[in-house]
Amino acid sequence: MAKPTRFRNKWRIRWYDEHGKRRSQFYDDKRDAAFKLREHEQLVEEVHRKLRSPSPPKKTFSDLCDYWIANRAKVKRSGKHDESIIRRHLRPALGALPVGDLGVKHVDGFVAQQEKLDPKTVHNHLTLLIAMLNVALDLGWIVKIPRIRKPKVRIFDSDFRFLRTDEEIARFLRAARDEGEAVFVLYAAAVYTGMRAGELAGLRWDDVSLERRLITVQRSFEGPTKAGDVRYVPILDPLLPVLRAWQRLHPGRLVFTNRVATGRDRVHFHRRHRDPPARLRQRPQRPPGSHKRTRCHHRRTRAGCARVHARSAGGAHHRRRTPPTPARVGRHRKVAGRESRHGWTADRTAHRPRPKASDDRPCRTGRLSTARAARRPGARGLRTGALGQANARPR
Repeated sequence: MAKPTRFRNKWRIRWYDEHGKRRSQFYDDKRDAAFKLREHEQLVEEVHRKLRSPSPPKKTFSDLCDYWIANRAKVKRSGKHDESIIRRHLRPALGALPVGDLGVKHVDGFVAQQEKLDPKTVHNHLTLLIAMLNVALDLGWIVKIPRIRKPKVRIFDSDFRFLRTDEEIARFLRAARDEGEAVFVLYAAAVYTGMRAGELAGLRWDDVSLERRLITVQRSFEGPTKAGDVRYVPILDPLLPVLRAWQRLHPGRLVFTNRVATGRDRVHFHRRHRDPPARLRQRPQRPPGSHKRTRCHHRRTRAGCARVHARSAGGAHHRRRTPPTPARVGRHRKVAGRESRHGWTADRTAHRPRPKASDDRPCRTGRLSTARAARRPGARGLRTGALGQANARPR
């Protein structure tokens, strides 16, 4: 058995704790030092005999956050949400605090800082905090978990609206058909199967058996299903012909893809696909003239731009279909027998070849209208209309 030793007018004691680390303390009185030494040795003996749990290691809440992200968040469907909550809320407020000293006072202060957030959001933050403290308890980092009270949150603030009758379902699907065939099939599958949006986005044709009239739900859009299990959904009579017709029109790997359908596995759901049926009403059309100045509001394609400008302006520079000549490419371009002194003409893309009528790419040529070109100083190209006649310069 160790004994206290003299050290600089003090009595020093040394012992090894339950983790095997050497410790030392100093006392003024030899009897006090001997008493404390016997107490520490007895504590270590009880831990070795498993009569007492060892003292928790000195870990901070930031260490607990790192452990959660590295080991628990990766296997969760909401792992990204956990990382966001830890990075934005939990770590800045509680990161430097020893996890063993975390108590009700610190949690109440954290909740007071979140007063501007929605109660449901605070509820989610505290749920994650409690789960992390449970892991710390299993690891032996803390002795007990403080009692944390989460705010009560109502699931629905008002009566939950849903499709109650067959007439409402028919009216809803008629509105969906007006939005497009893909929207109609998507909502019809949602109504008659009850599948979640993520499950519909990850649905493949291999999971759909039209002969057996059965859908196997075994994945979601970003991973497994919410419950992590596999279930089977029957195909009802109203949905069967819809899926058969959609399979003929839309073969491939996924049942519901984006409009391009380039074979990519990702599905781009529009916002209206996730919102209530009120989102299905017709959106107001953008009035002419409110488009960008370098785009056409009628049909945003090169072929459509060329045809409409040729009909509206009536100018020869919009109807030209011949390739550019060397005279038009130089510094002083010639348009309809006239020359521009400033090196540009009413048609800023006159040196470019005209697009073919079958070209259906987006119109990004930035073509000027005749009225705008006439207002340009020094523009002596072909002008039409009263504005061009009034502003024409004499030769």
